[in-house]
Amino acid sequence: MFGRARLVIGVTAAALAMPSVAAANEEITVASLTSWPPFSGKELPNKGFSNDVAKTVLERAGYDVTVKLMPWSRAKKMTERGKFEVLTSVWHNEKRAKTLAFTDAIARNELVFISRKGSGFTYTGLDSLKGMTVGTVRGYDYQDAFLDTDHFQREAAESFKTNLKKLAAGRIDAAVGDRLIGKYLVSNKLSSLKGELAYSDKALSSKKLYVTVSRKAENTEQLVSDFNAALKAIRADGTYTEIQARHGLQ
Repeated sequence: MFGRARLVIGVTAAALAMPSVAAANEEITVASLTSWPPFSGKELPNKGFSNDVAKTVLERAGYDVTVKLMPWSRAKKMTERGKFEVLTSVWHNEKRAKTLAFTDAIARNELVFISRKGSGFTYTGLDSLKGMTVGTVRGYDYQDAFLDTDHFQREAAESFKTNLKKLAAGRIDAAVGDRLIGKYLVSNKLSSLKGELAYSDKALSSKKLYVTVSRKAENTEQLVSDFNAALKAIRADGTYTEIQARHGLQ
């Protein structure tokens, strides 16, 4: 009697810990940015780190996954409307949380200031930017304090890569961007800048990077739950580390 009860309890607990069986063969569309190396991009292994993680996790949970890349504004809008179930490479804010359900974080982005070596610039805080022209990327989510400060100029460009070129040409004094992305770009796209740039030790901000689920999806809560369980599993069995290595992020 008691032995059978313990068996039933054990089986039930195990079932609760596993991704939903109902998820099997359900088709999921993952939307992401056209190009944000090394996190998203058609030229990257498995379309980038974020999409590699998302697809691996969702397939582990039993879903059939298709990844589609497109401009950020379209990917976000279509996911919010429920056209796509999942959107990757998202930073959290309260406005987004109204239309998108956030999973556990898959990585962390650290925004730093990049300058030309020998310029004498050391970032110690926003006051150290006084009189400078800093390159930003149009549409990115920067801190209010950075956007509201008026003792330096912000000059927006379409991409971080463009800002690094402008920095090398002396058209801006510094560029703000993700440390890993900067190093990726210099190593893979802007080899002439190797050894020419300095990255600030102090970061402007450090943000967790998420995968999100549309709140208009038919099974939002189940998708988030399944994702988190499978993400925990791939971290535990070493699969996550393998994905990091594949994208040069270790």
